[in-house]
Amino acid sequence: NPNPNPNPNPNLSNETPARILTPNPNTMQLRHLLAFGLGLGLGVGVAGDAAWKHPEALPIDCVHERITVGVQRLRAAMLGEAKLPADASEAACEDSPITPLMSAFYTRLKYKDVTATQWHLTADNLLSRNVSYTMPRSFLVPENRVDEVHVVEADSDGLFCLSATVHTPEVPYGSKFHSRFQLIFRGSADPANNADMDVTADIHYKNGGPPFLLKGQIRSGTEKETARTWKTFAGLVNGVACATADMETDPKKLAATRDEASFNLC
Repeated sequence: NPNPNPNPNPNLSNETPARILTPNPNTMQLRHLLAFGLGLGLGVGVAGDAAWKHPEALPIDCVHERITVGVQRLRAAMLGEAKLPADASEAACEDSPITPLMSAFYTRLKYKDVTATQWHLTADNLLSRNVSYTMPRSFLVPENRVDEVHVVEADSDGLFCLSATVHTPEVPYGSKFHSRFQLIFRGSADPANNADMDVTADIHYKNGGPPFLLKGQIRSGTEKETARTWKTFAGLVNGVACATADMETDPKKLAATRDEASFNLC
């Protein structure tokens, strides 16, 4: 029998999306900030204790930033408690909605209608999920829908790598190429409280891609947008971490921190 609910988007797997609510600066609870800032969350579960290889950087160099949060805490704040089933042959993982940190990140970027599927295992035994959103209009490109496939490529105490394949079918010549970005977080000299973030990108063309003269523009645009996006992420994380540290050292700043953090996170 034919599938009664065919997937309208061939770029993404047929997972059930979960609507992501935009945080309200007037109602966001301080416990979300504390759970991120103080590292109450644990790591993300992965299959087995495989010795992760250090992923190779992609060709387009975009961002190098110091994040004032340790690798394990940052990973938990980004991915939540995605746990694999006891039977690794099962494809689905437990529900893992977008975390408050990532919801705030998408909101700061002015993304709309963000949805995400549950985490699941790939054929290579890696965690993966699909994230989709509407990107705001830019100077050259109108508002458009973006589909990303996220994969956790390395996950250990001192190394975390998340890659994403990005499909933008509604932009000019979007059907002829897709991009990819890779985030690598490594423990620094103070791994419990700092991580070094390296962001690189790449472009893959289909059937030769667009006209040659446009390829340079696509590469330049990918580099600039990837850099802008993840510098925004670094600023958001470091701002929250700084506000939380101030609150810990001076309880009198509690109310002010609550207001400032809600504003920063939104």
